[in-house]
Order: sequence, then C-alpha cells, then structure tokens
Amino acid sequence: MTGSRFRQYPCYPPASTGRPLRGPGSALLNASPVNATPPGRGKGRRRPERNTMAQDDEATKPPRRRKGGVRAVGQALSKVTAAAYGKRGFAQGDILRHWPEIAGELLARHTLPDRIIFPRGQRTGGLLHLQAGNSAVATEVQHLEPLIVEKVNTYFGYGAVRGIHIFQRPLPPREDTTPTPPRTLSPAERAALERDLKAVTDPDLRRALEGLGQAVRRRRGDGG
Repeated sequence: MTGSRFRQYPCYPPASTGRPLRGPGSALLNASPVNATPPGRGKGRRRPERNTMAQDDEATKPPRRRKGGVRAVGQALSKVTAAAYGKRGFAQGDILRHWPEIAGELLARHTLPDRIIFPRGQRTGGLLHLQAGNSAVATEVQHLEPLIVEKVNTYFGYGAVRGIHIFQRPLPPREDTTPTPPRTLSPAERAALERDLKAVTDPDLRRALEGLGQAVRRRRGDGG
C-alpha cells in the first residue's frame, strides 16, 4: 500500500534448528511454539520425577521368603549322606545306622546289613544283603526272613526290600557302649572335699560345688 505510514518488514520463516531468530519481530517468533526447541535437544531438559512413594513402599516391604528352604536343606543333607553310603547301595544310610532299631538289639549283635541292591531304575523291591557272624546265625536268619523284611519295610514306610541274601563273614568288633560307673571317692578325698566346702552356706551352691569337686577328684585320682 503506497503512502502508508507503516513500514513493512520481510517475513522470516520459522526455524526448526532451535537457534534464536534475529531481526525485527524476532522476539515474538522466538516465543512461538513452532520455534520451540525440539524435545531431547535442550541441555536444561528436566527429567521426570521418580515416584518416591512407590520406592518407600518397596523398601518397607518384608523380605520375600524363599520357598522350599527347609526342603533345600533336607536335600543337601541327603546328598551328603548318600555320598557316604551310596557306593554300598544305601540311598540315605538309614538302615545301617538304625539297624538295632529295625531288627532288634539281639539280632543286630550277630548280623550287619551290607547293602540293598535294587532293580535297575527302581528304589523298591530290593534285595537286602545281610552279613551273619556264623552258620548258626545264618540258619536262624533264614527262618526269620519274612519278619525281617516286614520290619525293614515298616521302617521305610514302603516296600523297600522283597527278600534277603545271607552270607557268612566274621563281624567287626562292636564298641562297648555300656557306661562305666563312677569311681567312689576314698575317705581321704571325701574329707578334703568337706574341708573345701566348709565355708559354703548356700545349699544350692554347696551341692553344685560338691558335684564338681567329686568329678575333679575322680578324674585326678591322686587321693586329694
């Protein structure tokens, strides 16, 4: 428009590079959303705030219990036992350790379980190899075979064995588990102990010290 008092300025296209525009009217263009800095390019971009409440909830939760903890311990214990008895055919070694409980004290004195041989790929219907100390015991075991098989299966809780194979071999010497009666103190030891306890008036303390003194003198055996 000729003669107009308004001066016309060239129109600048909006920049997409994020650089500020220069020239008259650049302040308005720079503030325009078209010329805004693309997301991810600005150095001052704010990171999204973390949900601290959710983190606090996770921190205050009780630790999750691992399932099968007791079972895992039992499995590890079974592996250790099997390593000791696996070569002899005892999966857990129970029959060897508890033979007196299974067969009875009298039979356990003259017999010893050697191994259980199971059919391939099975853990039932095995053959118990039983060591007998002499021929008389072997003959007796033959008559008691059904009863022994029943006792073994009752102990395991299933049909672990179906029969017994008896063989003769001298048994290893048994350890004498009979406790030795404590030695009686001599009169001199008793008198020395009484002198040591003369000043003790509390009955409970005196009784405890008397038992301790008797044990020490029995072990020492030096006559006090």
